[in-house]
Amino acid sequence: MINKNHEEAQSNEVEKLNEVGNQDKGKSNLSKFYEAFSAEYTIFNSEEFMAEWLRTADDELITRIYYLFSAKYSWFKDEKEMRQYLGLPPKIATKNKISSSNSNPDERWINNRLSTGSRPYSRHFGRPLSGDNEFHFKTSVGSDYVIIIKRYYDGGYVDHKYVCGGDQITIKVPDGTYIVYFYSGKGWNPNKSMGKCTGGFVSGESFQKDGPVKMTTTIKGDYSYNNRCEYTLYPVNNGNLNLKSTNQNEIFN
Repeated sequence: MINKNHEEAQSNEVEKLNEVGNQDKGKSNLSKFYEAFSAEYTIFNSEEFMAEWLRTADDELITRIYYLFSAKYSWFKDEKEMRQYLGLPPKIATKNKISSSNSNPDERWINNRLSTGSRPYSRHFGRPLSGDNEFHFKTSVGSDYVIIIKRYYDGGYVDHKYVCGGDQITIKVPDGTYIVYFYSGKGWNPNKSMGKCTGGFVSGESFQKDGPVKMTTTIKGDYSYNNRCEYTLYPVNNGNLNLKSTNQNEIFN
């Protein structure tokens, strides 16, 4: 059974490069491109994954990468120049594309992950709230999570973070009563539509929630004590947490 422990407790910027000539000359073109791209976007979790993705991606997807990169940097005058720089084949000049009926477009993302602590839905949810009470989450190797915290009474957004399986994370919140949502799965596709949000898992999706959970600061004499609620998201002896099922619409709309 999963465990939940609720207790009281006291409470550079990445340098952006605009010219290829400013890069370390000892690095490969792919390494330079990956470092610059990853400074702006969290699509690829490693240089190796980017290399494999570029090797197998169709022309339309590589064109999207070119436009994303060119929105931040002025390295290339056109997509052809970027392809030459990365050692990619020329774009196929045809209107008809033949693809295997057995291919799965999600397979390219199955090993992709974001960094623990990322906020993939900031564009939709906006700026998070913060306080002195703590939600702490422990996970095991396997599925990754996006943990979303909303106010219980009106569903207002408080904060959300991505957690890689096996990592731990703390989310601080002000006094209030909350619902904690757990969206889990494997393989992060940054283009997947999730209601009003963009980005989601391609395998083993699960939508769960817990709450309401009340978090308040207690004053005792000259000291203040803040709440700490701990979730252990893997089986433990004498666990006391039973998550409830929910759905995509409740979490993301």
